[in-house]
Amino acid sequence: SITLKLLPLKSGLEKQRSCQKLVKRELKQIRDTEEKNRTKDRLLVQVEPRDILDYGVIPELAGRIPVVVTLDSLTQEDLMIIANDKERGVISQLKALLSLKRL
Repeated sequence: SITLKLLPLKSGLEKQRSCQKLVKRELKQIRDTEEKNRTKDRLLVQVEPRDILDYGVIPELAGRIPVVVTLDSLTQEDLMIIANDKERGVISQLKALLSLKRL
């Protein structure tokens, strides 16, 4: 036998409040992630070649790493620029590839 569970319908105001809670939760997660990335970036700038050896990388391999370079983490805005750039963006490149294959 099949049993149906009837859920109460949410009013427009309840839907709006639940959406607002979801958006607030997502924004908090984004801010927390960006803060963690900024903290990592500040620490990575301080890394020196000797730290690589102290970390446990064998000297033969560490000697092949002549320069230690750190990069800043990408933010959400950076990713949007990378995806949507008119000439070099990922989306425009995929559109061009799909048009070649007539998809």
